[in-house]
Amino acid sequence: MFGLAICYKNGEGTEKDLEKAFHYYQKAAEIDHIEAMASLAYSYYSGEETEMNIEKAFYWNQKVMESDKIGSKNEIDLCIECKQLYIGYHWCQQCNSRRFQQDFLKWTSKNEFIDKFV
Repeated sequence: MFGLAICYKNGEGTEKDLEKAFHYYQKAAEIDHIEAMASLAYSYYSGEETEMNIEKAFYWNQKVMESDKIGSKNEIDLCIECKQLYIGYHWCQQCNSRRFQQDFLKWTSKNEFIDKFV
C-alpha cells in the first residue's frame, strides 16, 4: 500500500493524486508501516496531501518513535537548516539538494589541467 501511495504522490505509472496518496499512507500506517507513519506525520505537518494538523503530525511522529522496528528512532526529525520536518538523514530534500549544489560549485580536482575540462 505504501508503494501505491508513492506512485500517486509522484505520478509514477498513474496520474498524480495527493488525496489517493494520503489514503494509501493511512492504510499502510494502520498495519504499522513505519515509512507510511512518517509520511503521515509529514503530510499533517506540511499540509501537502491533507489539511495541516500539528496534533496529528505529533501523534504519527510519536508512533514512529515508539516503534520497535529497526531504524525507527531516527526516521523523522527536523531539518538542520530550515527546521522543517524531514524523513531521512539530517536535511529535508530541498535543503539537501541546495547543499549538494553549493558544494559542487566549490569542487576542484586539485589538478588545474583537469579542472579546465570539468
